[in-house]
Amino acid sequence: MSNLEAQDYRFCPQCFEAHALPALACPEHQVELVRLRYPEGSLKGRLIDRKYVILDLLGRGGMGVVYRARQMPIKREVAFKVLNREFLKHPASVKRFIREASAASMLRSRFSAIVHDFGLAREGFLYFTMELARGNLLSDAIQNNTPLETDQACLVATDICRSLEEAHGFGIVHRDMKPGNIMLLT
Repeated sequence: MSNLEAQDYRFCPQCFEAHALPALACPEHQVELVRLRYPEGSLKGRLIDRKYVILDLLGRGGMGVVYRARQMPIKREVAFKVLNREFLKHPASVKRFIREASAASMLRSRFSAIVHDFGLAREGFLYFTMELARGNLLSDAIQNNTPLETDQACLVATDICRSLEEAHGFGIVHRDMKPGNIMLLT
């Protein structure tokens, strides 16, 4: 099914299997299939899935767009990741996004961001939320020509290795390890 276009399939909200039209229900779960949509316009200021208020855009990555959001009513700030529009056209990409959220949810060490939630928003798009880390990106330090002290560089490298060791223990390969994905916590 990976060559189907977005208008040709819908997803089961339980197993996220893609089903070609004219199917209207998942044959396994007997639930109505959902057509995934990308949110139109800016998400800033919007209430998503009746529980996340989008505050700011944090960045754009290979697979998704990440926002800073407030989870209501507990008012916890989270990183809110939405699957990029172009990937909604490919069931394999949707499954990869779901696998990313599922795999990341297994990580528990202090060296990895913790996944809090995953869902299919009432608005029709996929998202997951993660711990919002506070600090500076390693890429910013490099770009600003701000060298790390030797002890700090060794500590950062060790922490990265510990995070990757935990991930590899679960059979997870990061695939996008770069300075822009490494946070130097303050």
